Amino acid sequence: SKQKPLLKINLRLVSLFSLFLVAFIIIIFSTSRPVLANSIVSIDINPSLELEINKDNQVKAIRAMNIDGALLIQDNKEELLNISSQASLLKILEYADEIGYLNGQNEVNLVVANNSKLQENKIKKFLEKHFINNVTNQFTNITVSINKEDEASLSLAKTRKITIGRALLISKALKNRPNLSYEETKEMPLKALNEYCHNYDEEKIA
Repeated sequence: SKQKPLLKINLRLVSLFSLFLVAFIIIIFSTSRPVLANSIVSIDINPSLELEINKDNQVKAIRAMNIDGALLIQDNKEELLNISSQASLLKILEYADEIGYLNGQNEVNLVVANNSKLQENKIKKFLEKHFINNVTNQFTNITVSINKEDEASLSLAKTRKITIGRALLISKALKNRPNLSYEETKEMPLKALNEYCHNYDEEKIA
């Protein structure tokens, strides 16, 4: 009979410890969720630009990938930020049309890339629905391609289990830089890959 109070105390301690352990696990999991990395959208007309887009589809950064791109946005860069990706891209086409870059231009190529297939597809589908429709209504004789696949990128995406957008960037980077190996590109950030795709030279652009 003397052991019963001790047993009750032990059970209480076990219960309290279990509750503490469950609470601790919940806190750890809720605070250690990975932050969803931003997507990049590369647009090539003749000017080439790169948009960085957050999970809410807002443009958080933009940079010119060549000299023509720098000229295109030198006076209106701020107007392209903190708006939706399709609104920013549409403004870019309007600026390009005003300057004359769209004369005789038939195709605008976009590459949407994220290391998350879910997020990449989300941005791609949004642009297919909204951006392409607006371009069709506003411009004549212009077609937009988004993540235009080829055999090399499809094969790369399948064998390496990466997104199509990332595969397109790697494929183009490897073409531009014959001395570059896949192993070197495997962990490379998307923005760095895009620099290889466009032979990016910050000093010339600046």
